[in-house]
Amino acid sequence: MMKTGFFSLLLAASSASAFSPQDTSRRQFLGGVASTASTGIAVVLSQPLSALAADAAPSFSGIFTDPNHPQGWRAVREENGVAILQLQDEPGAEIFTIKGDVKKGAGSGTTLMLDLSPKGGPKDVPATVSEGKISFPDGNSWKRLDGVDGVYSDPNHPEGYRIVRKTAKDAVSVTLQDAPGAPVVTVIGSVSGDKIKLDLSPKGGPKDLVASIGANKITFPDGNSWPKL
Repeated sequence: MMKTGFFSLLLAASSASAFSPQDTSRRQFLGGVASTASTGIAVVLSQPLSALAADAAPSFSGIFTDPNHPQGWRAVREENGVAILQLQDEPGAEIFTIKGDVKKGAGSGTTLMLDLSPKGGPKDVPATVSEGKISFPDGNSWKRLDGVDGVYSDPNHPEGYRIVRKTAKDAVSVTLQDAPGAPVVTVIGSVSGDKIKLDLSPKGGPKDLVASIGANKITFPDGNSWPKL
């Protein structure tokens, strides 16, 4: 809308020589409007560019695979500006929790400064976020899984999270925390087509709740929907 109006004003201003003397005030008015419009466009286009670039940075939340630990998994999410990673190298192995600062910059993408000391690594490893993967200085890259695997939010518990990951072809594990400091509960379930059935009895719910898997969300019979982050 603004772009079309702006060029119309430029056309009008360039045709000023065709106006008669009595149109002088009109030409002055148009010139003022064009000047104001061009100034406004400069403000609109230049001021928020860095903010828009930051907002457009790829999301790093999700379930990732690590080629160095092909039987393990990495769950990555953001909480109050801090990256929180849960890592398991293989089934039955210890689950580590790793944290790191999130640095978002215009044009430079997002970098996670990870403290890997709980796992015996250095305290300040920079990990670069790009679309669908997290890359490390040693050349290793974690790839984000598609499908039902992912980190979800729950409108009924906006400060919490839900981590959904497939543990076998048709089996899933869901880790839930309703708010920071609240108990962390893990439930199991199964996936068949676009349906997921969960045993929510550890959380006081039904044993066979069936929900629908949609485009980047899981929707429950009561209308509640978990969007994927």
